[in-house]
Amino acid sequence: MAGLVGMLHEHIPALRLVTISQRSLRRSFAGFRLPFGRRVFVDTESEIARRSQIVRAALEVRAEALKPPVFPPNANSFELSRKRWLSDTKHPFVADLTPAMEEADLVLHNAELLNYSANPVSLRGMFLIWFAKKQLGKLAGLINQTTPSSTEDPVMSGILDLVCPDLDVVTVREPLSHKAMQARNIPCAMVPDPAFRLGEDSYDVEGFEAWRQKAGLGSEPYFCLSLSSGLPLMGSEPVVTRLVQSLQGIVPNAVVMAHGGGVWVLKTTASKLDDCFVFEGTYRQVWPLLKSASFLVSGHYHNLIMAAMVGCPFVPLTGISHKIEGLLELLGWPSPRTYNPTALAGDVLAIIQDCRRVLGEHTTLSRHLLERSAEMHDLSEKNAILIRDLIA
Repeated sequence: MAGLVGMLHEHIPALRLVTISQRSLRRSFAGFRLPFGRRVFVDTESEIARRSQIVRAALEVRAEALKPPVFPPNANSFELSRKRWLSDTKHPFVADLTPAMEEADLVLHNAELLNYSANPVSLRGMFLIWFAKKQLGKLAGLINQTTPSSTEDPVMSGILDLVCPDLDVVTVREPLSHKAMQARNIPCAMVPDPAFRLGEDSYDVEGFEAWRQKAGLGSEPYFCLSLSSGLPLMGSEPVVTRLVQSLQGIVPNAVVMAHGGGVWVLKTTASKLDDCFVFEGTYRQVWPLLKSASFLVSGHYHNLIMAAMVGCPFVPLTGISHKIEGLLELLGWPSPRTYNPTALAGDVLAIIQDCRRVLGEHTTLSRHLLERSAEMHDLSEKNAILIRDLIA
């Protein structure tokens, strides 16, 4: 997000940007009626909803009665939800978001969290840009997305087919998503993730060095490991521990990156092994962490991008979509194989061999990643240019 915001302000200096946070879009409201007919909405994650079983029970009953939904679960119900937004003006989502969209010149959905129906932010973001375009007559766009094929996710596929033809700008962030949109005959541009645009001024070297000293990680070589977000990884501790222990036979120190998916698994692994350090720093500290690492094993999309940007070779794990494979194609990575973090037992030896390979070819692979990242840095600017030209 930081990369995108920086580019937009660089190309549109007078831009006033109003963001709708992912957290706010994930909220869930339910309504019920008090005596004398007064209607009340309660955030189901609020303190009152968590503490009061009576209120919670009332919310569950009334939530089902308050149909059609404020946000549609599929393309069939977009029109029903549109009518709900027009008639139910006191609903918190409607009351908060409609004025913001009415005031805007352009409404964008930055779909970096995966444009998949399992993600409520994606579903709700798609409806908002459709409503802004169809009902409010605003310029609207969908950018920086990973797009499922029609067979991967028929729900989101139907929504994309409904929404995208009317949008003013559509971009995807890796080649496999571009192919998925081409298969739908939806015009779009392939623009690398805005993270590629960030430079060394975004790195927190001082913060990383402070963590390194506090953790007791000296100047000896180390490798990094992070798992994949959104996958069920509980119970993976024994095989992950075995993997890390085996990799320590190549590089003695391990750093497990405790953000994204499988944090508990990684922390449990670190507690069982010597010379295994838990990194819980900020994303700005990830760049210097990876810049000094011998290699990275990860299924985390942005960790792999940051590794590429600092020339750290990696062995990729599978994510919850094709975005990792799409990134490998974007980077021209010579070994396109990914490993499933939910079924590592049979792949431990292959992962070890791959780590030995990338370590042995470190200089060549590092140079390749730095060159490709420089190209992506320049190409990633296109999102901001398209938006600038749209509202100029």
